[in-house]
Amino acid sequence: MKIAIVPSADLSYNSGSIIYAKNLFAFLHSQGHEAYLLGSKPPDDVNEELMRYIEIAPCLLEHPIIDDREVSSAAYARSLSAIVSYLVELHEEVGLDLIHAHYGSFNSFGAYVAYGLTEVPYIVSSFGRDVNLGYEHDRRIKWLIDGSFSNASRILVTDETLNNKICGMYPSEFLHRNIQEIPMPLDERIFGEGKLGIDEELPILATINSCFSPEKGIMSILAAFAEIVRKIPCRLVIAGQDDHPEQIHRELLEETVERLDIGESVLFTGYLDRASVGQLLRKATLLIDARQKGNFSSVLLEAMFTGTPVIATRNDASLKIIEHGRNGLLFERDHPQELEGLIMECLLKPGILSGLKIGMVRWIDGQGGIYREENCFAKILSVYQDIAGGGCVDSSRTA
Repeated sequence: MKIAIVPSADLSYNSGSIIYAKNLFAFLHSQGHEAYLLGSKPPDDVNEELMRYIEIAPCLLEHPIIDDREVSSAAYARSLSAIVSYLVELHEEVGLDLIHAHYGSFNSFGAYVAYGLTEVPYIVSSFGRDVNLGYEHDRRIKWLIDGSFSNASRILVTDETLNNKICGMYPSEFLHRNIQEIPMPLDERIFGEGKLGIDEELPILATINSCFSPEKGIMSILAAFAEIVRKIPCRLVIAGQDDHPEQIHRELLEETVERLDIGESVLFTGYLDRASVGQLLRKATLLIDARQKGNFSSVLLEAMFTGTPVIATRNDASLKIIEHGRNGLLFERDHPQELEGLIMECLLKPGILSGLKIGMVRWIDGQGGIYREENCFAKILSVYQDIAGGGCVDSSRTA
């Protein structure tokens, strides 16, 4: 089969959905299929032999859902136009069997328009950020989602919560039947040998985020850590980077660190490759995930498989993986005092961490298999085959 994947555009940036897109792209090629990838920036972690299947269009917005700054309608239009042109021209060149758009947005609407022009069917993967943030806060995104979801051959979601959310948005029984749950897979590159040099003399509290926007809750982590470090010597490692063009979120975090006088105990690592993310998890005493929205968190899954105890905000994403007190701990969003108390307990009572690690092993034994890459991608491939059948759409079709 020949499949065009339209993901979040900055392929140099390792958010959960971009990791998913690049790994799916590589998996399809390993299975003898031709997959094509569209982005705004090239990846630096894709096999050189596969780079010829990647098209770079710098005009694309780097993410389908941007909620920390104003995005003009003209910018949306440029991205939509670039996607439609790419898909139609690619189909005329190679004869596509299927389009897989990631996120309900101009990505999915571009696939919908291309479908209208070429009859190449399309599916949409929703990871939560589109319907939890974009749909509710930007009428343009809502319009793009409304138009494209209703005509998709399938909508893939990561879990039942997201399935129910979309079903609540639309009354159509036909659309409900077209929603399928397939979990986000574990990125097994985290088991590689990283290049991170961090002193392990003190306990390490780590937070790993794809960006530093307010919804990641890092300010709550800083507030809790400022109280903890005055009582127990430890370090806070903040991994990731600010995707805002003017770095306003990174600057705010650094100003907060300075104001709280904790600079000697806080380390910003910047971007980490996947193996170094795994290395940090293995070195960390605790992973703190304070995101405010229930979008899927790949780092929670990675922590389970690396044996790193987790304290996370109580939301739909964390509840999918963590049972409080068994394989992790949960706290309410925007409650740094509660977070502080949980971290203090873990640092002062090592038995708590030992108990959580036992619970994590049991969770992997019981549920870990469904998150293995080979299982998740095999299900996606089955969806492709079910929709596309055995042959491509005639690329010479005219309206």
